[in-house]
Amino acid sequence: AVSPDERLLAFHLGSYPSPDMSSLMVVPTAGGEARAVYSIKAPQQFTFGAFTWSLDMKYIYALFGAEQQAIWQIPLEGGEPLKIGLGRPRMKILRMNPDGRTIAFQAGEPKTEVWVLEHFLPTENARR
Repeated sequence: AVSPDERLLAFHLGSYPSPDMSSLMVVPTAGGEARAVYSIKAPQQFTFGAFTWSLDMKYIYALFGAEQQAIWQIPLEGGEPLKIGLGRPRMKILRMNPDGRTIAFQAGEPKTEVWVLEHFLPTENARR
């Protein structure tokens, strides 16, 4: 996730700083060293690509957990994250609304459906 000022990129790195941990990292988009913002230990894990920034860039919101993912507010400059109290099955994809107060996400169980559209093509008479 790119920061609002486009100067930092947030991502997660598995097996860092040790094989049983993974870390939320930030790296300058102009180049430079990546640094760990917060690390978690297995069985917890970050949800792939599920990060978004607060508009003031003081926090990164991330999905992580063990059996059920939840949204966490992680301070960019260190400190303990705050669970913001929302956990749903199969959560993924976080996006901050431009209002800075609303986070959109995708969640739910996978399900296969077949849809049939009937009579949706125009008839010959309708084309004339």
